[in-house]
Amino acid sequence: VSTQSTGQRKDTQYLFYNGDYERSLSFFAELRVFPLSVLALYPHLLPRRARQCAERNSKMAPNSNSAAAKELVRRGEAWAALVGYLSVVRGEPVMLRMPDDDDNNGDGATQKAVESDETEPFEDTLDMARLIDTCLLRACIEANNSEALDRLLSASNACDVDECERILQRVENYGALVQLYYSSALHRRALELLSKLAHGRGKMAGFAHTIDYLRRLDVAHAALVFQYSKAALQAAPSAALAVFCVDRDERTRLPRRDVLAHVRQCAPALVQEYLEFLLLRSQWVETSAHFHNELVDEYLGTVLALRRNQPPSGASAAAVRAGAEPGLLGATRQKLLAFLESSAYYDAELLLGRFPLDDLYEERAVLLARLGQHEAALSIYVHTLRDQRRAEAYCERRWRDDAASDVYVALLRVCVRPPPGEARDDAAALALVNRYAARVDAAAALALLDDGVRVAQLGEFFHHALCTRVAEQRHAAVVHSLQRAANRHARQRLLGERARSRRITRLDSCHVCGKRIGAAAFALLQNNNVVHYMCVNRLNR
Repeated sequence: VSTQSTGQRKDTQYLFYNGDYERSLSFFAELRVFPLSVLALYPHLLPRRARQCAERNSKMAPNSNSAAAKELVRRGEAWAALVGYLSVVRGEPVMLRMPDDDDNNGDGATQKAVESDETEPFEDTLDMARLIDTCLLRACIEANNSEALDRLLSASNACDVDECERILQRVENYGALVQLYYSSALHRRALELLSKLAHGRGKMAGFAHTIDYLRRLDVAHAALVFQYSKAALQAAPSAALAVFCVDRDERTRLPRRDVLAHVRQCAPALVQEYLEFLLLRSQWVETSAHFHNELVDEYLGTVLALRRNQPPSGASAAAVRAGAEPGLLGATRQKLLAFLESSAYYDAELLLGRFPLDDLYEERAVLLARLGQHEAALSIYVHTLRDQRRAEAYCERRWRDDAASDVYVALLRVCVRPPPGEARDDAAALALVNRYAARVDAAAALALLDDGVRVAQLGEFFHHALCTRVAEQRHAAVVHSLQRAANRHARQRLLGERARSRRITRLDSCHVCGKRIGAAAFALLQNNNVVHYMCVNRLNR
């Protein structure tokens, strides 16, 4: 069998040296020829020690024309065939094990290939995984096979970093070199290289590659992300913010407070956009009050800065509805109002003190409403903004949330108790009472209205009040009748149950244990069966 195998190897070797690389390497794989012997066919591919091991253990005849061999393997098809061969070999660990005793010299060199120290220099290594993957990278470069190179480096591999670094630097394939560093967890070396390339003039100039690399790093490499993102944030702030807008769970994401401080330091203009990502777009929305307060502060700062060139108070300021201003001011006020109304996590009491007393009235009204100060909020709509319709819409929303709320009474109180210098609006109060008679407490409303109001002016109010009173009385009467009927039915059932009887004879037995009832205590079931009193619990189980 050994002689036949050796002959097949020689025939396959003949095919190789005659240029049929793909078929020969395919036969080598089928014959389970030890990979070092195959790699030795390529001059200057294996390191010194591995080449010596291959020469000692190989049963293939050496080629008589080494110059011709060197010339043949310079062809691209030889390297292309090697790429396919090594891609198969690295996925079959059985091919990397020591050959049988009749196929080696018994010196244990191949066994050392499996047990070799991965930290030793590449020239001295016999580690098969390192040799295979490093030679595969070299073959990909020589064959110009970028797809196979990308597959190798984008997954877990055993490439010798220093050797592959020399190969890739020689051909200036820095993209693959960065991938090599990433797959080997040498992130600082990768980022140093990208930093140098970013300031160059080649195809990897700029910070796009640095940003893409940083986006792939998680909390374990937070220090590197903060260090190497500074230059990107300063040179290309909008694009660099993507480094921190990666959706990750709490275990792997960067600390959000640290990121916020970093962005504020390096690119203050991006703080608002980062907070919007955390609170409005992230899959894991931040619920800490700190971040919600920060976003309100950012919106508020932008609005106040833009309003410095506009009248800060008075009728001119209140005449324009919030968000209706042109340009960035209107857009930011829309965001501010929407966020104040939708967020449930900011500290309304803390933020209220940061808003001006003579401006941004609608925002103040939202904060007052969040604090439950409905009368103060309604006063802004009625007396400052002069918008009774919005005040009633405010009451409508609160009423839908809580029908027991006295928010309409609060609005009535605002109408009849104006601030100093203004007259009470009895007409608005009367209209409000008549329009929302069903939602206003009658006693409280009558106490607030002016004594001079005529009964005829409260026709709708009294009509609804009387109808409501009659309806309540009818409802109470119906409930009372239903309760009496239910009580009567229950009493009848009780009397019926008490009237049931059963004669116990000496032949009656327990339905549970089967023994005679005799003179023992017993229980009568709904189906008229008799059981011992002590057997009732067993029946329930």
